[in-house]
Amino acid sequence: MIEGAVKYIEIDGNAGSLGAARIYVRNKAEIDSRFRTGYMDIADFEPDSESSLPVLEDGVIAELGRICSEENCGYVLNLRKIPVLQKTIEICEIFSLNPYEIPARAVIRLTDKQSPASCGYTTRALRKTLLREN
Repeated sequence: MIEGAVKYIEIDGNAGSLGAARIYVRNKAEIDSRFRTGYMDIADFEPDSESSLPVLEDGVIAELGRICSEENCGYVLNLRKIPVLQKTIEICEIFSLNPYEIPARAVIRLTDKQSPASCGYTTRALRKTLLREN
């Protein structure tokens, strides 16, 4: 049983899309040779109206670690609820990368209410459980 106040994690933006865009620009010929003509374009990785989202240079997972360190808590995360573009996944597979660990334009919020955008939760008691603290 988890005790204490729960704060839910919400993420806006697509995990790894900025990193995938950078990889695409550097390796365009190699990547394009693996897919049908015109399948990938740099615009595929650019956020639409979310261009003002901050850059998470070390990816979503590192940012969550930073936030939880500041909040002195742990987190439970459902990776399937974090948006990742299919083309980002394909580039990551080619180069054996994790889309959650490469740069992204995203914002992470801790809220008191669970919403459809929630991908997990954090809590001080969870940290105790994970670290087996008393």
